[in-house]
Amino acid sequence: MQDCLGVKQSGLNKCAIQGLHECTTEGLYIRTGVTQVPSSEQTKLEPSVKTERKTVKERKVYSPDSLPYQLSELLLQKILEHLPGYKKPDINKWALHMDALMRLDKRPPEEVKAVILFAQRDPFWRANILSVDKLRKQYDQFNSRRLQMRASPAYQKRQLENMSGEEADEYKDFSSEENRFRAVWASCGIPPRLVHASFTNYKPACPEKEMALHKCQAFVQKGLDLIKQGNGLFFQGPVGTGKSHLAVASLRAILENNIDSFGTPSSDNQICGEPVYDGLCCSMISVVDLLSTLRESINIDNSRVPARRILHRARTDAIVILDDIGAEKPSEWVEEQLYGLIDLRYRMQRSTFFTTNCTLKQLESQIGSRIVSRIFEMCEGVKVSGQDWGKNV
Repeated sequence: MQDCLGVKQSGLNKCAIQGLHECTTEGLYIRTGVTQVPSSEQTKLEPSVKTERKTVKERKVYSPDSLPYQLSELLLQKILEHLPGYKKPDINKWALHMDALMRLDKRPPEEVKAVILFAQRDPFWRANILSVDKLRKQYDQFNSRRLQMRASPAYQKRQLENMSGEEADEYKDFSSEENRFRAVWASCGIPPRLVHASFTNYKPACPEKEMALHKCQAFVQKGLDLIKQGNGLFFQGPVGTGKSHLAVASLRAILENNIDSFGTPSSDNQICGEPVYDGLCCSMISVVDLLSTLRESINIDNSRVPARRILHRARTDAIVILDDIGAEKPSEWVEEQLYGLIDLRYRMQRSTFFTTNCTLKQLESQIGSRIVSRIFEMCEGVKVSGQDWGKNV
């Protein structure tokens, strides 16, 4: 370069050399369609470009009235109750993660709040949940544990007793999932003696009962697919072995795991302000009471409306527990009524749980081989043997 220009590089001052370099490189960049920024200015601009990009990425700001912000504030409030010196986080950043939990992970806000309250009331879990990010990573584990614990009436009572009045009201008001479960469960017609029955308080006293419990739990774990296909359970065993308890516990577990899919039946006498939930309906019906009501409705006019109502639910509910089948006095009329009901549920693929004290031979003589054959096609058998619970008390 020095020979071509006819000058020595040492003869050029520093500014001239820099200008020549800038001119030459600028020309190269123009040919490639990129404007060259002088290196001294580029060094100054790089940090500001990074800052601008970061600002664009975190530009979303959540209003204090938004659900992600409010749920993040709730978590912080609960953390501060047991860790007063906890360093206050960036709530907007927490709200970003909370928004992702609800929007991307599709978690309903009512459920999220219930999980936050559950985790922060438990001495072990609250030590592990100190951010929304951690909550999101462990969410399924916490929610699963919450649902298991909620099935225990003793746990529910203990939790409400330990809450302040304001917190209890807030928990009840916010947890629409809890309210929905209570409404659906109340509509099932579970008798008072069995209304609290669950897998948690079922005490298998022998290997046969333990096997029956595991079989029911395995059925429930398969979700709603079996229910929608019309599959059910057939509980058979001696008196007092806990067949009805297991049937009700199985229904409870199915509802708890899929409560958004279940609802309450419509009523002509709806109480003003009473919540109504759309979804699948369930019921527990004593076969002896059903047949007695149908028999009375033949001759008594004012018995026909209740008979039609109970028969309608027995025919149309998505899940029905027909309790103590085979205990009724056998007759052609009984066989005709039961076959019509069970065959309809079979053809419409509606799940039915049956309980009976009869052996298979006794059941066939009580209700007929046609009905027993239908039951076997509809249900998975659950043998519940062992001693009468009442004799162990």
